[in-house]
Amino acid sequence: MKDKIIKAIATFFFVGYLPFMPGTWGSIAGALIYCLVRHNCYLSWAVFLLLLLLGFLTAGKAEAIFGKKDDKRIVIDEVCGIFMLYLLLPGSYISLIAGFILFRCFDILKPYPINRLQSIRGSLGIMLDDIIAAAYTYFIVILICLWVPGKSFFASIVEFSALLCVLSSGKQDAELVQKAKEGNKEAFDILYQKYKKPILNYIYRMIGNRATAEELTQETFVKAYMNLQSYREQNTFSAWLYRIAGNLVKNELRSNVYRAALSLDEPLTIDEENLRLMDTVVDRSSEPDLIASSHELHEAIQKVLASLSFEHKTVLVMCDVQGLSYEDAAQILNTNVGTVASRLSRAREQFNQKLRVEYDLGRDVI
Repeated sequence: MKDKIIKAIATFFFVGYLPFMPGTWGSIAGALIYCLVRHNCYLSWAVFLLLLLLGFLTAGKAEAIFGKKDDKRIVIDEVCGIFMLYLLLPGSYISLIAGFILFRCFDILKPYPINRLQSIRGSLGIMLDDIIAAAYTYFIVILICLWVPGKSFFASIVEFSALLCVLSSGKQDAELVQKAKEGNKEAFDILYQKYKKPILNYIYRMIGNRATAEELTQETFVKAYMNLQSYREQNTFSAWLYRIAGNLVKNELRSNVYRAALSLDEPLTIDEENLRLMDTVVDRSSEPDLIASSHELHEAIQKVLASLSFEHKTVLVMCDVQGLSYEDAAQILNTNVGTVASRLSRAREQFNQKLRVEYDLGRDVI
């Protein structure tokens, strides 16, 4: 009976058992409680102190019951962290929403010293990382308000959150992969959401068939999840994913029953970019005659791309279509920058030569 009470409090009345991102749901629960009591200052602080006391009393014991360090089901720390933040922030709804976004960024990315606090055993380590995340969020919000007076409060917070994610992406990946190796499905889901579209775009541009690209994208992440224990941090997680995807593409193209048919008119992505392959390989501003985009030119580009070797087509898609750097492409292809540059130069040369023959163009297009 005692263990059930401890688990109920630590999971904040079983919010932590929600299957998808329980930490975020715990933060939402804390935000909702704050909204209920925010109009009474004394009551708000009393509720916070009560939550803090319950967190320190139960988080460590719940960790021992679950048998896992800072188990994701323990969300009383997120409840306390967001409640503390809201006590300190200005009371407008815009500041509360923006603070929530930034708080979740810090809680997920865990910059120094938050990442060190998790090594502390028991309730102290569990509770302190979210309290420090709340403190970080508060000070960043104040600094943004002081330093960026020309922008709206919410826009500044969103921009800072995006910058924080970019600067910490490599470190974040390593931490998420480690958590995923330990069985944290939420961590792998974050990685999936982050890299799903780039991997889908890469496969689609190589294959040219949307249904097949979606199937291979799913297979890429299934293989990644099944082989997480074999992943080593000598390469970035994104490079490892691209390598898995590349092998699946190679196998698909080698299939006797499959023939790649690139569509030049169909959008390359599902949601954000409404970009056609024609737009990625043809510089319309430098060749006014190409603005018409005739059917013959479409067919010529499709035929030329299909005729390139796998390695030349791969480096052309990565560098000239997806805009990856030579260094990133080299890591993905498990080679050096010089080889990437050499392959790309030959791929461009072959593409332009073949396209000139097919369409009788007087100048290069890439």
